[in-house]
Amino acid sequence: TVGAGLQGAGAAALPLAARLLTCYGRAALFSTELFDFSVVHLGSMAATELATFAYEAGRHGLRTRHFSDEAVAPAAALVAEMALDDLMRAWQGFIRFSRERHAFYTAARARARQSLTDMT
Repeated sequence: TVGAGLQGAGAAALPLAARLLTCYGRAALFSTELFDFSVVHLGSMAATELATFAYEAGRHGLRTRHFSDEAVAPAAALVAEMALDDLMRAWQGFIRFSRERHAFYTAARARARQSLTDMT
């Protein structure tokens, strides 16, 4: 599978992995290998890649809950680097099990509130 081909690629392949996660998600396809590769490199992901990972993991629900759980702390740490679109994508990805993901929402709350104030 495509995800299996990434296994030896390392963190340099993260932009490609994020793009593949999006393409697979839009087609309602699930690739365990792609999520396995991505979760190993969570600490190396840029803010936009991590937001994409969180969103796509959230799209698959309970099947990928363990992947989402791994992404909460890294996503919370990158909140300041996320564009508003990325922040909202990560927010949406984590919403399904929001009580367990409170660390992300706590970190993102001030940023989201400020963005709403700026819109008025």
